[in-house]
Amino acid sequence: MKKSVLNKKLIGKQYPAITYKIKKDMLVSFAKATEQVNPIFFDEQIAKEKGHPTIVAPPTFLTVVTMQQEKPYEYLEKINISLSSVLHAGQEYSYYHPIYAGDEIKMKYKIDDIYDKKNGLITFIAFRSKYINQNNIKVAESVSTLVIR
Repeated sequence: MKKSVLNKKLIGKQYPAITYKIKKDMLVSFAKATEQVNPIFFDEQIAKEKGHPTIVAPPTFLTVVTMQQEKPYEYLEKINISLSSVLHAGQEYSYYHPIYAGDEIKMKYKIDDIYDKKNGLITFIAFRSKYINQNNIKVAESVSTLVIR
């Protein structure tokens, strides 16, 4: 039985940008929570010795940016997707420039793709995000894929 969850006309839908100031304590907490071993993620002195101006954001830290909104899942609600029907299917990052404590990151995101599998029983939706720092340098991109059951 085929079900229809999302209209493919939503592909390309853009959402309002999110701006987030990267705080040192958040980087350190994230580095510890994800068991990072490289000290550039939590020791400012070592980061400076390695040529960085301050501590560096660990891999996948940018996920935190999305969660800093007042309603972090509103983007799903606006397209009539209940959070209870969502599974996280994948996350890919491409990094172009280091992200540092004190940076102000602007995240712009849009629906990049919608596709079905299992004869339309499972719908996938991919969100593409671009991250730009306060110097207008693109620091990263990501694609987050969700499964809608």
